[in-house]
Amino acid sequence: MGVNSSAPIESSAYVACSSKLLSSTACLGIPLVKDSKPICDAVNAFPAPPVKTVAKAAARILIAEDRQSMRDALKLLFKLRKNWEVCGEAQNADEAVRKAEQLQPDLIVLDYKMQDANGLQAADGIFKVLPDVPVVMFTLYKTDELERAAKLVGIRCVVGKEEGVKTLLRAIESQLTEFLN
Repeated sequence: MGVNSSAPIESSAYVACSSKLLSSTACLGIPLVKDSKPICDAVNAFPAPPVKTVAKAAARILIAEDRQSMRDALKLLFKLRKNWEVCGEAQNADEAVRKAEQLQPDLIVLDYKMQDANGLQAADGIFKVLPDVPVVMFTLYKTDELERAAKLVGIRCVVGKEEGVKTLLRAIESQLTEFLN
């Protein structure tokens, strides 16, 4: 339906309705008829389309490390990563197994040397309750022998603390990508 050329024309080239342009013709600079109230009502009757955002759930990481200062540093580091969250902490092997079962993390960062048992023993207990969870061992005591023993238990990756944070982050990212996809 066209605009009657004899109808009174609004002086402004654009007619806004509720801070939205009245129609696509207004966007083109085509003048609209003066009595636009029914059109405004019709336009306002349609809600704006919902914005589609698919929020990716944050990967949940459990930190099992006996030193509080290292747990705090890792928490801070992981907090800076988009879509990562620390779901819990454990300071010894028994607590690591309990928290893993309770929290069901997507990944566990596990120290080798802890107060009551070593990381291999902790991993063995963890895999009994969560057989598929990826475990990244982060340790000062990385050796070829430890890596072999870790692989036999089911630990997917061993990163030496001397290798640095970037290596740890890459290992975690790799394991999360593999596990969550």
